Amino acid sequence: MSLLSTIPKFINNDKKLILRDNFSISMLFAGIGLAIILKYLLPWADAVLIEKGYAPSDNIPFALHELYPMLIPFMVLYNGSMISGMMSGFLMLDEKDERTLIALGVTPVPLYHYTLYRFGLAALFSFILLIIMLLIIDLVMLPMWQMLLFCAAGSLFSILAALFLVITADNKVQGFAMGKFLSIGGWVMMVGWFIPPPWQWFAGIFPPFFVHKAYWMALEGEAFWWLILALSTILQIITIYLMNKKYTKMVFD
Repeated sequence: MSLLSTIPKFINNDKKLILRDNFSISMLFAGIGLAIILKYLLPWADAVLIEKGYAPSDNIPFALHELYPMLIPFMVLYNGSMISGMMSGFLMLDEKDERTLIALGVTPVPLYHYTLYRFGLAALFSFILLIIMLLIIDLVMLPMWQMLLFCAAGSLFSILAALFLVITADNKVQGFAMGKFLSIGGWVMMVGWFIPPPWQWFAGIFPPFFVHKAYWMALEGEAFWWLILALSTILQIITIYLMNKKYTKMVFD
């Protein structure tokens, strides 16, 4: 049985899972809503802080707009991808509860068809969402060809997020709790911004960090941003492979 012939069946199953869950439906629009809020909130907050003399000031030596290169990738490339990954992860937890994969194991459909579909859909949805969010916010933008590369690399985190949820949680209630750790992980990017080189590179123990580091380098016009972006892509793919092996083993143990 080919992958293309199984995709419609997987899609029909996803429709049933999503339509019966209001939270999953709301997550479809969460990224767009976040982008619209940031488009107007950030310039407004920046103007207010400057006008009131809060930032920059003696205590805060920088204005809010100077943090846009850190904030925008964090809110879009990380959080946008996390939204897609959590949505995919919750669908996988639903299927875990219903023992869908156990049933799949006795059919002619190979398990890798399921994982290719599930992870491919998460990455594709994330890729599209990240592009839309960046275009809506329209701050600290790079040329479109670069933005496409960063969205492609950033979308891989959606797979990591989904795998993290299904490996660490047994159901959606636990999944919500573990999702908080994904949010906390994002602080690596924000803290990393303030760490001076070469210590900043140690934040790369969290593979998505290098996507953000490459973005900062590209904004500053540094020549080797693409090398760091490639490194992040490779590290994320290796991590996905290792986590998927663990997930597969868990399914059939």
